[in-house]
Amino acid sequence: MLFRSAFLIAISAFALLYWQMVCDVTGANEPWDAADFLTKWYPVALAASAVSGFWLRLWGWSAGVIIIFAQLPVMLLNSGAGPLLVVGLFFLVGLAFPAALLSAAAGQIATLVAPTNKEAS
Repeated sequence: MLFRSAFLIAISAFALLYWQMVCDVTGANEPWDAADFLTKWYPVALAASAVSGFWLRLWGWSAGVIIIFAQLPVMLLNSGAGPLLVVGLFFLVGLAFPAALLSAAAGQIATLVAPTNKEAS
């Protein structure tokens, strides 16, 4: 449990730094407004979700949600809360769904490849 908590904190820190870096590199205030978001930045986030989900195993689904929703505090920090915040939340849910599925699948693969004693029973 300590490993999972520490890893979730590490994933959160990575995701916040990653999305802020995307904004800094592209000059966008919101990560999803960045140039090449769907072809470059989002696929990297999906890959990070899969790797993190593999390490979290049964809690793998949470990695994808955390990594994608880390865009929200970055957006709030860079541009503040505006009238389109609700639209942004719906957009994040749409982006998080594939990431959660991918990270959950990676976690399930991890439990099949090398189950722990707790997961085997």
